[in-house]
Amino acid sequence: MSDENFKAPNQGQKNLKQIVDVTKPGLKKIVDVDYAYMEKKEAYEQAKKVGLKVEPPEPSSFYLTCREQLNKSLIGNRNIVNSPEQSGCTIPPHNNLVANFNIIANGEAQQLGQVSSVQGLMPCDPNVGIRQNTGIAGVVPANSKIPQFSNIATRIGNFVVDNSGYFFLSKEGKWIRFTDFFIIIKCHENIIDVSGNVTMKFSIQLVNDEGKTKELSVDHENWTNLQNQIEHQAPEFQIFTDEYRNAGEKFKRLLGELLKHTQFEERLVYGYWGWGPLVNGYRRFYHGGLPDCKSEKCLTPPLDKQNFLNILGKAWGLFDVGDHEVVIPMIFYSLASYTDALFTDAGYPLAHCLMAIGDSGTKKTSFCKVVFAPFVFTNDRLSTVRATEASLGVLHEIFYDDTLVIDDFNMEGSPKEVRDKMSNIRSLIRAYSDKTPRIKYGGKDNIKKYAIRGGCVFTGETKLIGQLISSELRYIKVIFKEELDKDALAVFQNNRWIWQHVVAEFIRYLERNYIAIIAEVGRVFTQERSPQGLEASRLIDTFLHLKIVAWIFCNLCLEVGFLTKENVGSWFGYFTQILHKVVSAQDKAAVVQEPHIQFLAEFFNLCGTGRLIIAPDIKTYVQNMRIYIGYRDSENQILMIKKDDTFNAVANAFIARNDYLPITSEDLSKILKREGLTKCDKDSCLKRAPSVIEGRPRMLALIECKCIALLDNTKNSVK
Repeated sequence: MSDENFKAPNQGQKNLKQIVDVTKPGLKKIVDVDYAYMEKKEAYEQAKKVGLKVEPPEPSSFYLTCREQLNKSLIGNRNIVNSPEQSGCTIPPHNNLVANFNIIANGEAQQLGQVSSVQGLMPCDPNVGIRQNTGIAGVVPANSKIPQFSNIATRIGNFVVDNSGYFFLSKEGKWIRFTDFFIIIKCHENIIDVSGNVTMKFSIQLVNDEGKTKELSVDHENWTNLQNQIEHQAPEFQIFTDEYRNAGEKFKRLLGELLKHTQFEERLVYGYWGWGPLVNGYRRFYHGGLPDCKSEKCLTPPLDKQNFLNILGKAWGLFDVGDHEVVIPMIFYSLASYTDALFTDAGYPLAHCLMAIGDSGTKKTSFCKVVFAPFVFTNDRLSTVRATEASLGVLHEIFYDDTLVIDDFNMEGSPKEVRDKMSNIRSLIRAYSDKTPRIKYGGKDNIKKYAIRGGCVFTGETKLIGQLISSELRYIKVIFKEELDKDALAVFQNNRWIWQHVVAEFIRYLERNYIAIIAEVGRVFTQERSPQGLEASRLIDTFLHLKIVAWIFCNLCLEVGFLTKENVGSWFGYFTQILHKVVSAQDKAAVVQEPHIQFLAEFFNLCGTGRLIIAPDIKTYVQNMRIYIGYRDSENQILMIKKDDTFNAVANAFIARNDYLPITSEDLSKILKREGLTKCDKDSCLKRAPSVIEGRPRMLALIECKCIALLDNTKNSVK
């Protein structure tokens, strides 16, 4: 191959180029380089690698005499070498060659305007090289004046990059280094969240002149603000804004050139833990152990049959750490959290929470840490009902297709704090039983719904009292009557991997049998949704959910040979018996009266014991309104009472006995009006007082006879 087939970028100085080291301000090191030969040699080596027949270039006498000097020179505080392999550089060599040359292949010369690459023959402009598919190279004019800082320097638009960083050409004609790192764009990710929303991000790697690397994820919309992210998350990677005032602006322009001239992979990834979208009746379970999932939670690796049998043998001891009426429903509720998607697809989503109640020291919290959310870091497994409403909404997504544990719901603190906590508990119970997510409104077109799927557990020292009947039926209640076996429990506390492996294999079993399990759920709910000895329809569904989960678990044990065909039925029957016993107890206990009835009962109790005093008539009431809660209007047969003062007195009476009135003053007035228990003005739930009362305030006007009749009829009320 003749020399005229190669065109040195620096034709003005023949084959020589003086390279000025500008890696540090004020430092200049000048080295003479046979620029043309180095480019010819690189072109030859790259063509040879892809199997093309090319003629080797002839080294000049200048090259032979200066080679030793060249190899000992420092450019950017690095040794200059003749190949990327020798340098140990992290920038890959060019896959697509820049120089124009004739290729001898199959006896025919290739036409100008084509360059051979590892991808094959690709058309291009004869004067322009091809974009490299490495994430770092750009389009390089073949005759451009690129400083040969190293033999892998690359032109990206109006910038140059090599293994010491990025350079721009100053007005004085000098190439200025303005970073000590370069960027590899690994891929462009479309990240799907639990609600199906897509966030676009770039996954990049920073590599500095010392070879150190840093992985970053950059939002698509914040790409031009990457400098701020680097300063906060990777301060060891420098942009020389102190030395060059416009370095920051140059960096922004560079980022645009990178997107324009770089080829990178487009990837669809899932940003959450849990079941993916439903496709042809099937879902896939995503976790951080998969290449297309970014969750921090990972399932343990799959086990062979023998190893899983050994672990199942250890895990079976979890059933014996305490009373079976406590541990069995909690274990199967923990597994039920991962089946919610299957039940939902079958048309019967999980519709209950779990209450774990017991004195301090019974190890209920310790057991929850072992059983629930086993793939979450220990310190993050438990949340508190004191959390704000917004943070509780975020928890829905953190524990999506998992179990959220609210630890210690005891009613302590001021009356307002108690009301706030109870309000949060009621909201959580309804959220998980009705799958009604909290909604965050941030203005037009900015409404965020927090997705809910999975389970929710509450722990406390006393039962949750003062709830609506409907709320009582929305959770399973387990009572820790005695302390768990701390030695047996310690085995699982010290060896978290035991239960982790069981849950991981349970999830994989769901994945393998997804369609068949959905069909079985539909069959059971269609054919077995009979009373089951239970009166509340919600609890019938609760029992069937847990029964099906026990059936799935027993089938998993049968599949791997841990249970035999002879004893699997016995175990399933025993689990079903315990679960039915627990749910039946909940069914019988759910006799709490509705809140307006609780209010009326307590109001008349306070009046009967003299803690609230009602004046016999309006005249007496007006004479000393401070000692009276209201007055009796005999003519209209109503009790005119101060709404807020009366409500606060009743609510405080509940709190005094560690109870809770689960309704607000405004909602109470509306219900009493709806039930026909009050007389009201038009467009109001209250009645305006006569003019003899200063200001004529609106008061709650109870129809006394109707209220008393309601209480008499509901003394023995049932669900």
